[in-house]
Amino acid sequence: MPISGYNMPRSALTAANCPEEALAFKDNFLSGNKTLWGIPFELGPDTGENLVYSGSGGQFLDFSPVLADYLVFAHTAAMPKPEAGGDGIARHFRGDPPLGDKVCDYIIHYAGGEEETVPIRCRFEINNMVL
Repeated sequence: MPISGYNMPRSALTAANCPEEALAFKDNFLSGNKTLWGIPFELGPDTGENLVYSGSGGQFLDFSPVLADYLVFAHTAAMPKPEAGGDGIARHFRGDPPLGDKVCDYIIHYAGGEEETVPIRCRFEINNMVL
């Protein structure tokens, strides 16, 4: 679903607006009709404006009203690698990316005025860019 003002083609990603890890992988971003974890998605054409890139800041996305039983996002993140200490050991290592670290909150506003905050955590609701 295009979101006016936020969508961009992957060709618009540069070192100035995208982490190095994501930039190196941008030619492999998914596009077209895909089924992810059993859920069908229409991800747009290779050359289309099918990315919504928020960087480190927040975004407000305004979707057209829709009646639905579920709200599902096909999203990913470029998360920093764990850093090892001087002895070469990463302390408190919980995987890559770290299991359960909060990445952001999705705040969903419903037509009736209700609001719901959904925490987005590493390896639960979101994962690294490499699939």
